[in-house]
Amino acid sequence: MHTSIGPDANILAAVGYVFWILAVLFFFIEDESDFLRFHALQAAVLGVVLFVVFMVAQVALFFLTVILSFVSDVLGSLLGLLFPLIGLGVFLVLLFGAFKAFQGERYKFPLIGDFVEGQI
Repeated sequence: MHTSIGPDANILAAVGYVFWILAVLFFFIEDESDFLRFHALQAAVLGVVLFVVFMVAQVALFFLTVILSFVSDVLGSLLGLLFPLIGLGVFLVLLFGAFKAFQGERYKFPLIGDFVEGQI
């Protein structure tokens, strides 16, 4: 798939999921490939949504961990193990999007995919 930027659209789309700030740039400067524009906007929206969800979950887990630490050190410690798991989950979602884009598939994530498609 050809782009006005240069490299193949599927490569740039995959990069956009990993570095969602670049996805914003790709969305605004690309004018030939709807595939790249779709994935760039979806990656940017997904990046912002996941960042907000990640931060809210981290703050909620922090306060819950502190509260449970007063009840039991073991419960607080076990809950603290969820911090890296949330980060891993976010990373895996972004990696999945990058994989689908690299394969050339126009995969739509639930809840945001239809919104993004309406913007292209």
